Amino acid sequence: NNMVTEGLIDEEKLNRFNLPFYAPSPTELGFLIENEGSFSLDQIHVSEVSWQPGSNYNTSNNSNNGAPYSEENMDSVQWYDFVKCMRSVSEALLTSHFGEGIIEEVYQRYSQVVRVSMLKEKNAFVNVTVSM
Repeated sequence: NNMVTEGLIDEEKLNRFNLPFYAPSPTELGFLIENEGSFSLDQIHVSEVSWQPGSNYNTSNNSNNGAPYSEENMDSVQWYDFVKCMRSVSEALLTSHFGEGIIEEVYQRYSQVVRVSMLKEKNAFVNVTVSM
């Protein structure tokens, strides 16, 4: 990690930080619901939710490898909104573990990672909707 190498974050603190996340596949989720026995499963639908507000990912006329933006048309608001959303979820966890002193630097660097990613490829969350 660059922030460890630069002395901004203690390596031991980084190694102790654990944010477990598990996202089951729709098939696995259906299996778990059915096996638990309290519900019967009617339907499972998977949908993408764009990182870009108002985007429908219509990139058929886009020669940018399917990415919705190019350097010329990348509006800073698009990637910044996503970073603000992620910050609202993660800032308290990071602050309690690493302290307030690094938070602005963490999100500044993260915003650049997100911006580059959005320039390279289509990014989306995947939502699973279950009807029982």
